[in-house]
Amino acid sequence: MLKRLFGARPDPEAELKRAIGLLDAGRVEAALDLLVPLAKAGHARAQAEVGTILLSVQGIRPDDEAAVKWLIAAALQGDPAGARMLGFAYLDGRGVPVDAVTARDLLKKAAAGGDLLAAEHLAEMFGDADGPHADLPVARVYAEQAAKGGRSAAMLRLGRMLYDGAGGEVDPVAAAWWWALAARAGEADALVLLGVARALGRGTARDPVQGCALVLKGCEAGSALAGVYLHGLMAGLDARQRGEAEALATAPLAELLP
Repeated sequence: MLKRLFGARPDPEAELKRAIGLLDAGRVEAALDLLVPLAKAGHARAQAEVGTILLSVQGIRPDDEAAVKWLIAAALQGDPAGARMLGFAYLDGRGVPVDAVTARDLLKKAAAGGDLLAAEHLAEMFGDADGPHADLPVARVYAEQAAKGGRSAAMLRLGRMLYDGAGGEVDPVAAAWWWALAARAGEADALVLLGVARALGRGTARDPVQGCALVLKGCEAGSALAGVYLHGLMAGLDARQRGEAEALATAPLAELLP
Protein backbone atom coordinates (compact mmCIF):
# COMPACT_ATOMS: atom_id res chain seq x y z
CA MET A 1 0.00 0.00 0.00
CA LEU A 2 2.75 2.48 0.96
CA LYS A 3 4.59 1.77 -2.29
CA ARG A 4 1.43 2.57 -4.23
CA LEU A 5 0.93 5.80 -2.26
CA PHE A 6 4.45 7.13 -2.31
CA GLY A 7 6.07 5.22 -5.16
CA ALA A 8 8.83 2.64 -4.96
CA ARG A 9 12.35 3.92 -4.38
CA PRO A 10 14.40 3.53 -7.59
CA ASP A 11 16.88 0.67 -7.56
CA PRO A 12 20.39 2.26 -7.48
CA GLU A 13 21.97 -0.36 -9.73
CA ALA A 14 19.18 -0.04 -12.27
CA GLU A 15 19.56 3.74 -12.24
CA LEU A 16 23.32 3.40 -12.67
CA LYS A 17 22.83 1.06 -15.62
CA ARG A 18 20.45 3.56 -17.23
CA ALA A 19 22.95 6.36 -16.68
CA ILE A 20 25.79 4.38 -18.26
CA GLY A 21 23.56 3.69 -21.25
CA LEU A 22 22.86 7.41 -21.59
CA LEU A 23 26.59 8.18 -21.42
CA ASP A 24 27.27 5.62 -24.13
CA ALA A 25 24.64 7.39 -26.25
CA GLY A 26 26.30 10.77 -25.67
CA ARG A 27 23.49 12.11 -23.47
CA VAL A 28 25.73 13.47 -20.74
CA GLU A 29 23.30 15.87 -19.08
CA ALA A 30 20.59 13.22 -18.87
CA ALA A 31 23.11 10.80 -17.39
CA LEU A 32 24.14 13.36 -14.77
CA ASP A 33 20.50 13.81 -13.77
CA LEU A 34 20.55 10.17 -12.72
CA LEU A 35 24.11 9.98 -11.43
CA VAL A 36 24.23 13.03 -9.16
CA PRO A 37 21.44 11.87 -6.79
CA LEU A 38 23.10 8.46 -6.58
CA ALA A 39 26.47 10.08 -5.89
CA LYS A 40 25.00 12.30 -3.18
CA ALA A 41 23.47 9.20 -1.61
CA GLY A 42 26.96 7.68 -1.36
CA HIS A 43 27.01 5.33 -4.36
CA ALA A 44 30.75 4.91 -5.06
CA ARG A 45 30.50 4.01 -8.74
CA ALA A 46 28.16 6.94 -9.37
CA GLN A 47 30.60 9.25 -7.58
CA ALA A 48 33.39 8.00 -9.83
CA GLU A 49 31.27 8.51 -12.94
CA VAL A 50 30.32 12.07 -11.95
CA GLY A 51 33.94 12.90 -11.19
CA THR A 52 35.06 11.44 -14.50
CA ILE A 53 32.49 13.45 -16.44
CA LEU A 54 33.44 16.69 -14.69
CA LEU A 55 37.13 16.01 -15.29
CA SER A 56 36.66 15.39 -19.00
CA VAL A 57 35.09 17.28 -21.86
CA GLN A 58 31.88 15.43 -22.69
CA GLY A 59 29.58 18.19 -23.77
CA ILE A 60 29.62 20.08 -20.44
CA ARG A 61 31.91 22.62 -18.80
CA PRO A 62 34.71 20.80 -16.92
CA ASP A 63 34.95 21.47 -13.18
CA ASP A 64 38.23 20.09 -11.86
CA GLU A 65 37.66 20.95 -8.19
CA ALA A 66 34.21 19.38 -8.06
CA ALA A 67 35.49 16.39 -10.03
CA VAL A 68 38.26 15.75 -7.53
CA LYS A 69 35.84 15.90 -4.59
CA TRP A 70 33.68 13.20 -6.16
CA LEU A 71 36.68 11.09 -7.10
CA ILE A 72 38.09 11.30 -3.57
CA ALA A 73 34.73 10.18 -2.20
CA ALA A 74 34.68 7.23 -4.60
CA ALA A 75 38.30 6.27 -3.96
CA LEU A 76 37.80 6.36 -0.19
CA GLN A 77 35.05 3.78 -0.65
CA GLY A 78 37.42 1.56 -2.60
CA ASP A 79 36.05 2.20 -6.08
CA PRO A 80 38.81 1.26 -8.57
CA ALA A 81 37.68 3.67 -11.30
CA GLY A 82 37.53 6.52 -8.79
CA ALA A 83 41.07 5.77 -7.64
CA ARG A 84 42.29 5.55 -11.23
CA MET A 85 40.76 8.85 -12.31
CA LEU A 86 41.99 10.56 -9.14
CA GLY A 87 45.44 9.23 -9.99
CA PHE A 88 45.20 10.76 -13.45
CA ALA A 89 44.14 14.06 -11.86
CA TYR A 90 47.33 14.03 -9.76
CA LEU A 91 49.42 13.20 -12.82
CA ASP A 92 48.02 16.14 -14.78
CA GLY A 93 47.47 18.62 -11.94
CA ARG A 94 43.71 18.76 -12.51
CA GLY A 95 42.10 20.16 -9.35
CA VAL A 96 45.08 19.05 -7.26
CA PRO A 97 48.83 19.77 -7.36
CA VAL A 98 50.91 17.55 -9.64
CA ASP A 99 52.13 14.62 -7.55
CA ALA A 100 53.48 11.63 -9.45
CA VAL A 101 54.02 9.54 -6.33
CA THR A 102 50.44 9.96 -5.12
CA ALA A 103 49.25 9.29 -8.66
CA ARG A 104 51.28 6.08 -8.81
CA ASP A 105 49.93 4.88 -5.46
CA LEU A 106 46.33 5.57 -6.50
CA LEU A 107 46.82 3.74 -9.79
CA LYS A 108 48.29 0.77 -7.91
CA LYS A 109 45.23 0.76 -5.66
CA ALA A 110 42.97 0.85 -8.70
CA ALA A 111 44.87 -1.96 -10.43
CA ALA A 112 44.69 -4.05 -7.26
CA GLY A 113 40.93 -3.62 -7.50
CA GLY A 114 40.94 -4.98 -11.04
CA ASP A 115 40.99 -1.74 -13.04
CA LEU A 116 42.64 -2.64 -16.35
CA LEU A 117 43.21 0.94 -17.50
CA ALA A 118 45.16 1.60 -14.32
CA ALA A 119 47.23 -1.55 -14.85
CA GLU A 120 47.92 -0.53 -18.45
CA HIS A 121 49.09 2.91 -17.37
CA LEU A 122 51.28 1.45 -14.62
CA ALA A 123 52.91 -0.85 -17.16
CA GLU A 124 53.82 2.23 -19.18
CA MET A 125 54.93 4.18 -16.11
CA PHE A 126 57.17 1.44 -14.70
CA GLY A 127 58.31 0.42 -18.18
CA ASP A 128 59.82 3.83 -18.96
CA ALA A 129 63.50 3.03 -18.47
CA ASP A 130 64.37 6.72 -18.16
CA GLY A 131 61.46 7.61 -15.88
CA PRO A 132 61.51 8.10 -12.10
CA HIS A 133 59.46 4.94 -11.51
CA ALA A 134 61.43 2.61 -13.80
CA ASP A 135 61.03 -1.01 -12.70
CA LEU A 136 60.80 -3.47 -15.58
CA PRO A 137 59.77 -6.55 -13.57
CA VAL A 138 56.89 -4.57 -12.05
CA ALA A 139 56.00 -3.16 -15.47
CA ARG A 140 55.80 -6.70 -16.81
CA VAL A 141 53.40 -7.75 -14.03
CA TYR A 142 51.04 -4.88 -14.82
CA ALA A 143 51.34 -5.41 -18.57
CA GLU A 144 50.33 -9.03 -18.08
CA GLN A 145 47.36 -8.06 -15.91
CA ALA A 146 46.08 -5.60 -18.50
CA ALA A 147 46.81 -7.91 -21.43
CA LYS A 148 44.97 -10.82 -19.84
CA GLY A 149 42.05 -8.46 -19.28
CA GLY A 150 41.87 -7.71 -23.00
CA ARG A 151 43.72 -4.39 -23.31
CA SER A 152 45.31 -4.55 -26.76
CA ALA A 153 48.03 -1.95 -26.12
CA ALA A 154 49.13 -4.00 -23.12
CA MET A 155 49.23 -7.12 -25.29
CA LEU A 156 51.60 -5.29 -27.62
CA ARG A 157 53.77 -4.08 -24.72
CA LEU A 158 53.86 -7.50 -23.04
CA GLY A 159 54.89 -9.11 -26.32
CA ARG A 160 57.82 -6.72 -26.62
CA MET A 161 58.92 -7.41 -23.05
CA LEU A 162 58.73 -11.16 -23.58
CA TYR A 163 60.58 -10.96 -26.89
CA ASP A 164 63.41 -8.86 -25.44
CA GLY A 165 63.46 -10.39 -21.96
CA ALA A 166 62.68 -7.04 -20.36
CA GLY A 167 61.76 -7.56 -16.72
CA GLY A 168 62.00 -11.34 -16.89
CA GLU A 169 62.84 -14.34 -19.02
CA VAL A 170 62.97 -14.24 -22.81
CA ASP A 171 59.98 -16.03 -24.33
CA PRO A 172 59.60 -15.31 -28.07
CA VAL A 173 56.87 -17.94 -28.46
CA ALA A 174 54.67 -16.19 -25.90
CA ALA A 175 55.59 -12.84 -27.47
CA ALA A 176 54.34 -13.98 -30.88
CA TRP A 177 51.14 -15.29 -29.29
CA TRP A 178 50.40 -11.95 -27.62
CA TRP A 179 51.22 -10.02 -30.80
CA ALA A 180 48.77 -12.18 -32.74
CA LEU A 181 46.06 -11.33 -30.20
CA ALA A 182 46.95 -7.64 -30.34
CA ALA A 183 46.90 -7.69 -34.14
CA ARG A 184 43.42 -9.20 -34.12
CA ALA A 185 42.39 -6.37 -31.80
CA GLY A 186 43.61 -3.76 -34.29
CA GLU A 187 47.14 -2.95 -33.10
CA ALA A 188 49.02 -2.13 -36.30
CA ASP A 189 52.45 -2.30 -34.62
CA ALA A 190 51.67 -5.85 -33.52
CA LEU A 191 51.27 -6.86 -37.16
CA VAL A 192 54.72 -5.50 -37.90
CA LEU A 193 56.46 -7.09 -34.92
CA LEU A 194 54.80 -10.43 -35.54
CA GLY A 195 55.81 -10.16 -39.19
CA VAL A 196 59.44 -9.54 -38.26
CA ALA A 197 59.39 -12.49 -35.85
CA ARG A 198 57.92 -14.74 -38.53
CA ALA A 199 60.40 -13.60 -41.16
CA LEU A 200 63.23 -14.43 -38.74
CA GLY A 201 61.64 -17.60 -37.41
CA ARG A 202 61.91 -16.40 -33.82
CA GLY A 203 59.02 -17.58 -31.65
CA THR A 204 57.07 -18.79 -34.66
CA ALA A 205 57.66 -20.87 -37.78
CA ARG A 206 60.02 -19.12 -40.19
CA ASP A 207 58.25 -17.81 -43.28
CA PRO A 208 59.85 -14.70 -44.84
CA VAL A 209 57.01 -14.28 -47.34
CA GLN A 210 54.26 -14.33 -44.72
CA GLY A 211 56.41 -12.17 -42.47
CA CYS A 212 56.69 -9.49 -45.15
CA ALA A 213 52.97 -9.76 -45.83
CA LEU A 214 52.23 -9.02 -42.17
CA VAL A 215 54.57 -6.03 -42.20
CA LEU A 216 52.85 -4.76 -45.35
CA LYS A 217 49.50 -5.12 -43.59
CA GLY A 218 50.87 -3.20 -40.64
CA CYS A 219 52.08 -0.46 -42.96
CA GLU A 220 48.64 -0.21 -44.54
CA ALA A 221 47.10 -0.03 -41.06
CA GLY A 222 49.27 2.97 -40.21
CA SER A 223 52.18 1.51 -38.24
CA ALA A 224 55.23 3.77 -38.19
CA LEU A 225 57.33 0.73 -37.33
CA ALA A 226 56.70 -0.76 -40.76
CA GLY A 227 59.09 1.69 -42.38
CA VAL A 228 61.89 0.58 -40.06
CA TYR A 229 61.75 -3.05 -41.19
CA LEU A 230 60.00 -3.28 -44.54
CA HIS A 231 62.85 -2.39 -46.90
CA GLY A 232 65.30 -4.82 -45.33
CA LEU A 233 62.80 -7.68 -45.22
CA MET A 234 61.65 -7.18 -48.80
CA ALA A 235 65.28 -6.98 -49.96
CA GLY A 236 65.74 -10.51 -48.69
CA LEU A 237 63.09 -11.85 -51.08
CA ASP A 238 63.40 -12.54 -54.78
CA ALA A 239 60.94 -11.04 -57.27
CA ARG A 240 58.56 -14.00 -57.10
CA GLN A 241 58.50 -13.98 -53.31
CA ARG A 242 57.91 -10.23 -53.22
CA GLY A 243 54.90 -10.70 -55.47
CA GLU A 244 53.60 -13.46 -53.19
CA ALA A 245 54.04 -11.24 -50.13
CA GLU A 246 52.18 -8.37 -51.77
CA ALA A 247 49.34 -10.71 -52.75
CA LEU A 248 49.16 -12.23 -49.26
CA ALA A 249 48.99 -8.75 -47.75
CA THR A 250 45.58 -8.30 -49.40
CA ALA A 251 44.21 -11.54 -47.92
CA PRO A 252 42.00 -11.56 -44.80
CA LEU A 253 44.04 -11.21 -41.64
CA ALA A 254 42.77 -14.55 -40.32
CA GLU A 255 44.68 -16.33 -43.08
CA LEU A 256 47.99 -14.92 -41.83
CA LEU A 257 47.60 -15.24 -38.08
CA PRO A 258 48.26 -18.41 -36.07
